[in-house]
Order: sequence, then structure tokens, then C-alpha cells
Amino acid sequence: MKIVLVGFMGSGKTSVAEIVANDLSLKLIELDREILTKTEYASVAELFKAEGEQAFRKIESELLEKTLDEDDDFVLSTGGGILANNYNLLLLKESDLSVFYLKTSFNNIKIRLADDKSRPLFLDLNRAQSLYQERQDRYQEVADYTIDTDIFSIQQVAQEIKLILCQ
Repeated sequence: MKIVLVGFMGSGKTSVAEIVANDLSLKLIELDREILTKTEYASVAELFKAEGEQAFRKIESELLEKTLDEDDDFVLSTGGGILANNYNLLLLKESDLSVFYLKTSFNNIKIRLADDKSRPLFLDLNRAQSLYQERQDRYQEVADYTIDTDIFSIQQVAQEIKLILCQ
């Protein structure tokens, strides 16, 4: 079983992935952590500052492709901008896995990320809202399932995913 979580930053992908992976005894892959391990930067913000978003996106695509080629089952938590690259969108659409879109309103994301200075693309709220609006259709396009995280806790979102997978 290969499960991928997509959604805007702050939608709960990492937290939900940890629960689902643990409960289903699957390997957990958090793509941003994998990128930091590969590059040896301490944070995504540091990587963005040193090398730029384009370098980050290139590494992100390489690691996504490598991950999707794995034989092992996993739960993959992607970064919020994973679908900014058309190649990544095609990889996810054409792969044999379950893609869950964790849909969260921009208002709730603002609340969740109010004190988080580690997200370089959320430091300018107008730019963040523009990115949010640009990405919604892409998340929906690649998703097999959409879960509205505004109405569920992290645990409930994880439970919903497990219920869907066990049907």
C-alpha cells in the first residue's frame, strides 16, 4: 500500500502521515525531511536562502521520483508546493497509489502558521494566499480522495484515511 498526502502548507500532512504510518505499520517518508537530509541544511528556509526555490524544487522532484519507484509500502507526506512542477503532477497521477488531498481553508492555515517563521513561502501573506489559490485545482486534480481538515482533528483525518483504505 502506497499512500501520498498532498495539500497546502499547514494542512496537517506530516502529523496525519505519522499517525497513519504508525497505525498501519508502514514506512513514513516526509519529503521535506528527506530533502534536508540530502542537502544537509538545517531547514527549508535555510535551503531557500542559500540556493533558492528552484534548487529546492529540483531536489524535491528527484526524491519524489525515487520514492515512487520504491518497492516498499509507505505513507508519503509531500511539501505544499510539490505540484508546482508539472512533472510531479504527472508522476502522482500516473502512479499506482492512493493520493489524499488534505483540504484546508486559507483562514485556518493562517491560524495554524501564525507563529511559524520556518516557512519561507508563508512570510508574505498576500503571496501565500496567491499560491494557495493557484494550487487548489492541482491538488484536486491529482487526488483520489479529498478530506476537509477544517472539520476534523488530526486524529480524525488519519482515521478517515484508514477507513477509506479499508473499504
